[in-house]
Amino acid sequence: MRILKYIFLLLLLAIFAFGVFVSTLKGDFAVTRSKVINCKKELLYSYINDLNNFRNYNTWNATNTTIYSVSKQSKDAGSNIKWVNSNENVYLKTNTTLENQKISQQISFKESISKIDWILKDTLGKTKITIASKGVLPFGQKVYNYLNGGSDKVFGKLFDESLSKIEKSTKIPVAKIIKKEILLQPIDAISKDTIVDLYEIKIDTIVSKIGTYYAAYTVNSKISNIQKNFKIIVPKVAQFIIKNRFVKTGKPFIIFNSYSEKSDFTNFSIAIPVAKNYITKPDSEISIKKYTTFQAIKATLTGNTTHLDEMYGTINNYLKTNRLQKDTLKSNIELYNKSIAETPDAKNWETIVYMPISPKKTVSKTLFKKKKTNTNTLKLYPDSQITSEEPKPETPKKQEEVPNYESDN
Repeated sequence: MRILKYIFLLLLLAIFAFGVFVSTLKGDFAVTRSKVINCKKELLYSYINDLNNFRNYNTWNATNTTIYSVSKQSKDAGSNIKWVNSNENVYLKTNTTLENQKISQQISFKESISKIDWILKDTLGKTKITIASKGVLPFGQKVYNYLNGGSDKVFGKLFDESLSKIEKSTKIPVAKIIKKEILLQPIDAISKDTIVDLYEIKIDTIVSKIGTYYAAYTVNSKISNIQKNFKIIVPKVAQFIIKNRFVKTGKPFIIFNSYSEKSDFTNFSIAIPVAKNYITKPDSEISIKKYTTFQAIKATLTGNTTHLDEMYGTINNYLKTNRLQKDTLKSNIELYNKSIAETPDAKNWETIVYMPISPKKTVSKTLFKKKKTNTNTLKLYPDSQITSEEPKPETPKKQEEVPNYESDN
């Protein structure tokens, strides 16, 4: 009996000594892991920035049955997500973002608060993604980490798993052949494990594009910054229309005034159509303009706007094949009929291009249609028709209903 008492006392002493030893260890930690992923930086940023995707790669105190709660605003600073596992409430919040470069977040559970940075860098056509985390460990976590090889090993393993899951989720198959019959099915029918870059380019008709007034903000920009400027300025134009009680008659569009690939420069107006020639102040940065009716090739891109260059190439090939000429005295129009404002799924975005053509007595009936996933093309040739497209007025929206057109790509 006395021996058992000694053993028990020695055990208590050992536990006490171990506790004292662990308490002297540093409670703070800093762990970094990186991975090069064959994916565009913009797509990776968009994927991580949207907390609706977090459950797909989370390895922090969660299982396949964990229930998540995402804030109404799921992207950018202020968005947050909560989940419960093993009776522990975990909370993650996005503090700041630097578009396509960095996302800074904070994760907390019990008495522990840690900082997580996601850093994205281009590298040889791919993207280097880095998770850098630092914080202070509670006593129980210090004990666990010490017994399992230290914080760098424990957290590093979790971060490596997250990066692998992100790579799998954003992987686009290379040269994956998909038949026409499959293309016409929902995307889930193709694969549930990969995101397929499915898109369609078609020249579907020749139209008389009816002239209209529009509220416009004119920009000088690098060609590579067109989409970035569009996302920033569309809400300003929309707010201007609501504030002045103008009647909006359609979706936002870009009208190009000049465009030079050689000098990487363009002058364009970011616009929303309105019902009439409203009066604006002389010093207003947004003005009311009008384009007149013109005959145009109408082309539609269903899918990510990253394929716009290919779309213009398809239009130019069509013009050449059918001996048509672009009317250089008139401007191209890019109409964003369905964008990230309506759906986060890029395969459902719809961008329409109207390219002015010089009047001719006869017009060829050959039209192109391309359904694609990656590099595979299908062509169909329906008969053409000349139609007219006229905008319809919309009921003015209240100020709190300003549309959010920030995107993508």
